[in-house]
Amino acid sequence: MKKCKGINKAKGYGCGNLVERRKYGLCFEHKCFVKWLYETDEGKETLNRHTIKAKKETKHKERLQDQKQKIDLMSLSKVKSTMIQPKINELVRIIDNGQPCIATGNFGKMNAGHFYHAGGSSQIRFNLHNIHIQSFESNHFKSGDAMNYIQGIKRIYGDSYLEFMEGLKQTPSDKHTKQFYLELNTKLLAIKKWLKSEINGQMQDISNRIRLRNQVNILLGLYDKEFSIFKQKL
Repeated sequence: MKKCKGINKAKGYGCGNLVERRKYGLCFEHKCFVKWLYETDEGKETLNRHTIKAKKETKHKERLQDQKQKIDLMSLSKVKSTMIQPKINELVRIIDNGQPCIATGNFGKMNAGHFYHAGGSSQIRFNLHNIHIQSFESNHFKSGDAMNYIQGIKRIYGDSYLEFMEGLKQTPSDKHTKQFYLELNTKLLAIKKWLKSEINGQMQDISNRIRLRNQVNILLGLYDKEFSIFKQKL
């Protein structure tokens, strides 16, 4: 028990009675704290600040709740296409940063282009060996530019890597659940942070681009090792 005696902003205010519950030194029993809030300039300023903060917190909670409801209503396919795929594509662009288009050898606005498209080979849509940096024009306006893509892989990475990529078609169907992908969505933030620190802003040579794809595939935990890792010949 202490006297109701204002402190800090409420200094000089209070009834002086012995009380147990206090805020800014003012009691609730005799409504000193409430009176101070509504009857003094300092109290009104404090009340206004806390009201604004409470409204912001409420809006934040409402946004989180709305986001959760939207995710709950999302189909597995929607989670993959809108939440996972953009993050995977970003990892590819980080690894291949500074490299020319895999199909044309040109520079410009760059995408992450699939060797086997997600529509027909959804089981490997997130395999980083199936995705390489590709110009927007080649990827979109030329429908993936398949023949030049193949030639680009052979020219840069060699025939054995192309054979490995073609073998990815044998990857078993994706049996992972929506919950798995929601957890992966969070995990991808940590993978991106690790990848950026690993690269440290440096352009990567051919060997490192393959090595990093191997490592990211393992971290994703989506595929068996035979479809995740290309063993380079030293």
